[in-house]
Amino acid sequence: MTEYQGGGGRYVAPSLFWGRVQGAGKLYSVPLLGILTLLLLILAGCDTGDTRPEMSLWGPVVTLGEAEQSAAPALSVLPGWVAAFWVGADDTGVHQDTRLVDVGGLSERVVLPLPPVHPYGQQSAPASAGNTHLLWLDAGDDNLPRLVNALITPEMTVDRGPLLVSDRRTLHYSLLPAGDGGLWVVWSGGSPAEPGLYVQTIDGAGRSPHPRPLGVTGDWPLLAAGNGTTYLFWLNRAERQVYGGELLAGVLATQRVLVAPPDMLPGDRLLAVQAGLDQTHAYLFWTITRAAGGTETWYAAGSPAGGDWSPPARLGIVTTLDTPFTTGFNSGTARQSADGTEWLAWASPAPAQYAVLPVAAAWGKRLIVVYFQGGRVVGWQDIAATNGLIGTPLLAADRDLHLYLAWADPQPAGYAALRFTTTRQGG
Repeated sequence: MTEYQGGGGRYVAPSLFWGRVQGAGKLYSVPLLGILTLLLLILAGCDTGDTRPEMSLWGPVVTLGEAEQSAAPALSVLPGWVAAFWVGADDTGVHQDTRLVDVGGLSERVVLPLPPVHPYGQQSAPASAGNTHLLWLDAGDDNLPRLVNALITPEMTVDRGPLLVSDRRTLHYSLLPAGDGGLWVVWSGGSPAEPGLYVQTIDGAGRSPHPRPLGVTGDWPLLAAGNGTTYLFWLNRAERQVYGGELLAGVLATQRVLVAPPDMLPGDRLLAVQAGLDQTHAYLFWTITRAAGGTETWYAAGSPAGGDWSPPARLGIVTTLDTPFTTGFNSGTARQSADGTEWLAWASPAPAQYAVLPVAAAWGKRLIVVYFQGGRVVGWQDIAATNGLIGTPLLAADRDLHLYLAWADPQPAGYAALRFTTTRQGG
């Protein structure tokens, strides 16, 4: 059964994307909206006023849950289904919740037996045997943040964990699938004034050896893989430069200055730094809240191997072009665009390397996807309405080039509705 959030409240429908009806001894696939319309006519006495499900450009928008968090739930895209994770709270305290989404619908919410203290910064990725890695930051025994991981089964039980990954105060981390269900993880830790970077592996069963220092000072590490190379980007605060290098078997083989980050004034806050790749360029996205008010995203692009990086520019697009744009994904109709002055915020690129890089972003009270190629904006899609994002969305793609989008939509009552939509609308 599937739960939808619409203007008239919440109701249950038999399938998330497609339904199946039986006639003359056969099963026929029929569009979900046809089933929903029939159900609503029966249940609402032919009054279809405001009971339709909320829709995105791609299809139904599902409400995974409600939580007091600003960022999107973590997603792990596996063959045939998606695992979603978020931090929930109720009278029993803070907990970590999960639900599964597949073409048959939405599972019940499960509270994972992972007793947290102050969990935040969840990320997830596929593990081996259909399991999922769940990583997050939480208070350690000394009440300082540590990186923690657990291995979650398809039955939404904990197979292993929670286990400490980092061995000292941890500021930020990045993960990258390493094959065979394992992960590479790089995190920044130690003194907040001068953190170091540390690397370690997590195998497909959730086990991790001790971390190894990379021998550099930095924060906001970002891992990306492309052209057969594992790239690492990081911010050197003292020098006000972003460095890049290649990781070879967990060793930082090279390092070079790439670009200076955007200028920040006293009181400005750096909220997120993310990286993405197309076939020729690497992209860095900085989301900044200004002391004078407002949230902005800035970006720079250049060769991941260094050289010819553009200086950071505020991210804005042109929305008035009517020429169709082919995205290369199963994402439907898009329009051409270019760098412009329709300002965006909370940009979040899809991981992995693509011919065209899709990036989710907020445009006022609209959630959009912007497409980059060759170091610049080339297209865009208007996906869904929001109440105005106050945290990063999450965009992912599968091997069939379907897109999956999640976000936290602030509600007047003070919590966020955790939304999800996808281009994969069939079985």
